[in-house]
Amino acid sequence: MSRLAVAKGGEAALAPGADIPSLLRDHARTFALTLRLLPRPMREPLGVAYLLARATDTIADAAGITAGRRLALLQELDGLLGKGDSRFWCPVIDKGGLPPREEELIRSLPALHSALELLPERNSILSLWRMILQGQLFDLRRFGPDAAPLTAGELEFYCGTV
Repeated sequence: MSRLAVAKGGEAALAPGADIPSLLRDHARTFALTLRLLPRPMREPLGVAYLLARATDTIADAAGITAGRRLALLQELDGLLGKGDSRFWCPVIDKGGLPPREEELIRSLPALHSALELLPERNSILSLWRMILQGQLFDLRRFGPDAAPLTAGELEFYCGTV
């Protein structure tokens, strides 16, 4: 895979800051290996999609950030995705809220958004990411120490989003 950018004529080329192969190696070792088995045109879009979902999952699961703050961060992104304006979203996370390697992934979000903008599959990836984000938001809202069991409808929704 390469970094993306639009070259003359609209074909993909390198985009500054979107070092997708390095991010995949650092944050998705097994997934990065399986991407190599896919047809070449599928590798970059699925790599970008995975990293976007991984970034929001990192926020959703961050033990060093309060549940309320994690929910607020993901709600902010959800609002931006709903308006189609998430390209420059890079949440501010307090020092120590994430381990350094995970901070790197979060700091890469603007570059990943830039790469996403250049993919022909952009709308499909955004739709998928939004569905995953809905599951992450549901998880933060619904589950807690004293949460009641899920209803059948909640279980179906949750399984469909995660």
